[in-house]
Amino acid sequence: MIVAHLAGNAELVTINVLSVLFITSRLLYIICYLADWAVLRSLVWFVGMGLIAAFFVVSV
Repeated sequence: MIVAHLAGNAELVTINVLSVLFITSRLLYIICYLADWAVLRSLVWFVGMGLIAAFFVVSV
């Protein structure tokens, strides 16, 4: 989020949406971990990593 904000190329709304989605994915990861849903937990983890990559993509 900091990189996207400092680059100044991304819209603030885009940064905010990606931030909320990332926090949501982390919360879902915790739920999947506690429920011992390994496959879904891995999927949620990959979504979170994709959202981190999206921060870099929108900052270009």
